[in-house]
Amino acid sequence: MASRMLFSSKKSMASGSGKAKVTRYINTGYGDTEAVTVNPTEKHQATIVWLHDLNGTGYEASDFVKSFSLYNVKWICPNAPSISDMGFYGEPARAWFKVNGLSTSGPLDPYEIDDLKNATAYVARLLKNEPEHVMKGVAGYGIGGALVLHIATCCALGSFPIKIRAVVGINCWLPNRFKLEDQMNSTTGATSRAAELPILITHGYNDKMVPFGTGGLSSDILFKVGFIRRKLKIIHMCDHAINFQVMTDVSLWLTKKFELEGEPDEDPAV
Repeated sequence: MASRMLFSSKKSMASGSGKAKVTRYINTGYGDTEAVTVNPTEKHQATIVWLHDLNGTGYEASDFVKSFSLYNVKWICPNAPSISDMGFYGEPARAWFKVNGLSTSGPLDPYEIDDLKNATAYVARLLKNEPEHVMKGVAGYGIGGALVLHIATCCALGSFPIKIRAVVGINCWLPNRFKLEDQMNSTTGATSRAAELPILITHGYNDKMVPFGTGGLSSDILFKVGFIRRKLKIIHMCDHAINFQVMTDVSLWLTKKFELEGEPDEDPAV
């Protein structure tokens, strides 16, 4: 499940953010893990944790996120741990949680719940020391995007300790989609919290690694249970890749949702 990022930035990659810095996180309950930080070049208005796809790295991601050219954003790009048996992939892989299948229907989730809990707690720890006045967001691609959507549901269910202002998931799916409605209905205030959270989902229509049907169903379920600010952007003529259209849509959407300084070049995607 190799991920691909295909784009041609309007601006130099190096111009989008500051110099990358590697931070090592040890004994966090999520292994011996490193994260790469890319600091803003202008006033620090927002911090976004970017979660890479299967077998990606935070080092690769730190170069990639500069191409968004969001000068007021600090990016934190962690490395996922190595999982010895990656479910239906059947071999070791760098991943945020174990995946056993991507079925579009069924009463039970085939996911490692402990992995999801540990990964979610790890993202919260990455954000907990950010300045209080700085807005926080999470974004991810592939399996990283799946974790991001799971974090969105945790925000609604009241189990994520950080106030998240924006969520972006690219070519991904919702891990707990078959249980979410019952969880939302049984949790006081969940629907109200869900209604406040903006989510942008983009998905390549020709994606064969994470089929569009799976991503589309996940998006529909989020809207059904109360995430009324969820927007789905279908990327036609695109597979499991990030192309220039995705880059532009995400950049403009984040600029609008975070009210970042500077005018976007085009109308936001949503």
